[in-house]
Amino acid sequence: MNVLLLAGCVQTQSVESDSKTEQEAVKESTDIGEAEDNINSDASEENKDEEVSEGISDSSNEDISEELSDSSNENISDSSAEETEETTPSSSAFDFAGAFAEGQVYNNGGYFVKIRDKVYFRNIVPESMEKGATFGEFLNTEFYTMNCPIISYDVNTCDYEEIGTVAGTGELYACPEGFYIGETVPDMFDASCTNLYDPVTKEKSYFCSGLPRGVSESGKILAVDDSGGGVILTVLYKNGKECARIGGENIYYDYAGFAGETLITVLHNANEEYILCSVDESGEITELGMIGNSDHGYGVIKQFEYHNGYVYLCLGYYEGTGHFLSRWEVVKAKPGEKGSLEIAINGDDVPSTYEGEGPDPDVQIFYFDKDDTINCSEHVPYKLYMGTGDSGNDLLYYNDLFEECPLVKNFIDSSDYEKCSIIQDMESIDKTAFIIYADAEADSEYDLGWRTGYRMTGWHICAIPFAPDHLDEQGLAKEIIHFEK
Repeated sequence: MNVLLLAGCVQTQSVESDSKTEQEAVKESTDIGEAEDNINSDASEENKDEEVSEGISDSSNEDISEELSDSSNENISDSSAEETEETTPSSSAFDFAGAFAEGQVYNNGGYFVKIRDKVYFRNIVPESMEKGATFGEFLNTEFYTMNCPIISYDVNTCDYEEIGTVAGTGELYACPEGFYIGETVPDMFDASCTNLYDPVTKEKSYFCSGLPRGVSESGKILAVDDSGGGVILTVLYKNGKECARIGGENIYYDYAGFAGETLITVLHNANEEYILCSVDESGEITELGMIGNSDHGYGVIKQFEYHNGYVYLCLGYYEGTGHFLSRWEVVKAKPGEKGSLEIAINGDDVPSTYEGEGPDPDVQIFYFDKDDTINCSEHVPYKLYMGTGDSGNDLLYYNDLFEECPLVKNFIDSSDYEKCSIIQDMESIDKTAFIIYADAEADSEYDLGWRTGYRMTGWHICAIPFAPDHLDEQGLAKEIIHFEK
């Protein structure tokens, strides 16, 4: 049976968000391709101070054992009794509810989430990672639950601080009360749950079973994989009330994204048909249209964006054990409108600049220009990528004029097949590059068929400011900020 892969499986290929609103991103070329994660909240003032603990019923804990419930609280970082009033973060410093109401939350559900002027991320310790992985994709493998610092980085001053320590796995999901963080307990047959972390009290509390997959634009609705296999989604209100559970025998749904407060999913039925669907807060499912067919196999969602009332998905179709791209397309659909799916860009009509050197060609990135017309390109302004050929070790980006610019020369060494550095995640936010990469050595113990396995030998998380004030006379970044672990 074919398996549908989802956006976010290859983190470095997603289009990063910028610090502006979606409307500004459409109008200015500096933000082209970075508006997909911008969040414009419709949250009302009266809901700002609601407490997440209200309404969470005892039944929400019935799906997980006492051992998991205990483990989700045993590593909570306690505030020091010697902490002074000056060193204790004020609640106003973490006014996430206000940030959602103002549309000041970006890249939610990524490893780096921007809330107003701060970028938050878990400084993942290498001890929590699997030491071996196919292709060296350590971040994409399920890693152990372990206490890791949460860092707050100021994009204006480049200052950063640790705001707490919490166990968890995967990406960060901001909500008005703090962060949803997934947690797994390997000793319990990989039982999983979602915890809520409060950055003010530095405490976490059990929220529901399953791992988080996405948060609505207001931060009030959470999509959770509660199946153990990525095929059933539970949508929850922030007070713990379950509003929809979708999936069943021979019919599977998986996460694509949120369009406002509407969940966008992909249905996979027994006939191996893939159907794009929308699910409203009441759980009503609307089939928007079929993606893919027997002529070109299954579709991998490479990019997702909600724009002007429509959802847009870039789909790559791959064939064979080599996972070679056969074709790609961009589709659009209107949430809640049955049969509204249509082709926005046919990849067969887009010329390729591939000349037979470097990696095999892949899908292009779609964006909306200043006239609000959809276009596509192999690279768009301020999206990071690694070079090929003679520039294979250089970290590059495109400027406003779609000109290739080096940001860091010889950033990592990827020339040696046996011993190299491998990018795990790479995101650009407010002209600051946030990068996770691993040093690795080829190790046949982790090979999977023809696919090369690697063993981790080093782990790095860094920020590279590249706004004009942070570039030298050659246009290269002046500094790389490595975060201590």
